[in-house]
Amino acid sequence: MRRALPGWERDAAGEGLRIDGDRLLRADGVACAVVETGSVDVTALETPRRAALVGAFGQLCRTLEHPLQVVVQVRRIGAATTAGTVAGAGDVDARLAVAGTRLARASAAHHATRLRESPAYRRSVLLVPTAPAGPALERALRGVLATLDACELGGRTLAGDELAARAAEAWGQDTEVNPTPQRPPWSARPTAARTGHLLVRGLALRRLPGTMVEAGWLAPLLLSACECDIALHLRPVPVAAAMTALGRRLRDLRADQLIEIDRESVGDPRISAGVESVLDLRDRLARNQARPLRLSLTAIARATSIDDLDHAAEALRVGFLTMLTTSETLHLRHLEAAETCWPLGDDRLGMSKLVDSVAASTCVPWVEAVCDDPGGDALGRALQGDGPVRVAPFDTEHHANANIAVFAASGQGKSYALGTVVLEAAAHGVGSVIVDPEGEHGRLVRSLGGDVLELSPGCGAALNVFDAGDIADRRGGDRGHARRLGGPPGAGPRRLRGRAPGRRAPCRRGAAALHRRPTRRPLQPADQRPPRRGGGRGQPRRAQGRVRPARNADRRLLAVVTGAP
Repeated sequence: MRRALPGWERDAAGEGLRIDGDRLLRADGVACAVVETGSVDVTALETPRRAALVGAFGQLCRTLEHPLQVVVQVRRIGAATTAGTVAGAGDVDARLAVAGTRLARASAAHHATRLRESPAYRRSVLLVPTAPAGPALERALRGVLATLDACELGGRTLAGDELAARAAEAWGQDTEVNPTPQRPPWSARPTAARTGHLLVRGLALRRLPGTMVEAGWLAPLLLSACECDIALHLRPVPVAAAMTALGRRLRDLRADQLIEIDRESVGDPRISAGVESVLDLRDRLARNQARPLRLSLTAIARATSIDDLDHAAEALRVGFLTMLTTSETLHLRHLEAAETCWPLGDDRLGMSKLVDSVAASTCVPWVEAVCDDPGGDALGRALQGDGPVRVAPFDTEHHANANIAVFAASGQGKSYALGTVVLEAAAHGVGSVIVDPEGEHGRLVRSLGGDVLELSPGCGAALNVFDAGDIADRRGGDRGHARRLGGPPGAGPRRLRGRAPGRRAPCRRGAAALHRRPTRRPLQPADQRPPRRGGGRGQPRRAQGRVRPARNADRRLLAVVTGAP
């Protein structure tokens, strides 16, 4: 019977796929959940933090009851589209809106040009627990989320349209046109698999490193500069089955050694190393020091042309070699490799290796720290990976507060970095108030149409911190200002609420008096000021914690502010 060459249309994983909330229900009755994790570079962590992260991931591997898939999706970053105007420009000052619009257009053009000249890639790490629908999947999902919390990475379970879009994008469907999980038709060929304009080529792990490795040894492959999907499958196996497989492997290696002895040839060091590895693994499993697992590592290169596909596949092959492993190009099985890398928890190839949970714990997929907040301020590009660095300081989903601290040696660009923050904030329609003791940002503020107020001895300008201006007048004048300083009953400052009623009224009167007090005379140059009592030149100054004598109400108000008795 004659059979046609590969190239026919065939069904692939994803047929009959249904979405129920945050669950993917496959046609074979198995369900899975997709958890997107945060990012961290395990190779750059200090020793205690790295040990804690590896220990948490190792505990997850040791307690696995059902298969777990780890997917790393690498996508090229495209030029962000922008309307060229400041978001919310109608709500900001006209001068800031004009300058911000120009900045937004210039920034978008600069980033688009830079991404065309030097491609950058974004990496997403997905954990896909797989189990029968019901309590088993719930336990597996709780274990994954607990592990991410222990690693201080955080994770969120994809659901609804977002889950459908992620699954559809993985198998080459245009998510903007049709976000529902309907597998497009694929064609398998000897050197690639195709769907529409997308070409994929698969590679799989053939041999593990023959030496000791540490956490992060997958970094050369995961940091490949090409569009690809990399899937790591971990499947628990019974101890009896693992012992049987190790016995067969040991028998084959011993037979090879006997052949070498019979031929009186030089022994192959790889066979000797294999025998030692098998004996060591069997000993650890027998002592219940680790859990037996089946591990498989598959990667697919993605491109839209044959030349780009060859370049991406070569980058993956070099990544495998850099890890001191051996890979195999999956000729005639590229479609199965693509199905294995889709975030569906389905290992179609089955090219797995028997390892223990201790060895599996070194396969942590977090090898790149990313700071790329959606819609954030663009501050530069990462040294590793060449991806953009964007920070959204007011996004509470990513940051607990908007505080930013810049630490660097003198002349290393601290003022430049803060100036970039101000410019990006203006491009997003956010104004800034800058306290500039060294006078470095005056030109920047004037370029943005802002006002520069110079406060220095002899400049003729001063500020009254108790003068709230029109806002205080509109909200009750002096009485309202004093009442807010003291606070309403049951909601004011603790120090003022804790005082006796006879001491609250003088404090409020003192606050109102300070509010009505006119601005003091301008500051005088240092050489024209009268000498202070006990603080003149050549005389010892008073302790900084002392407060100058004041009127009774002022003294009590200062006691409230400073906490003095």
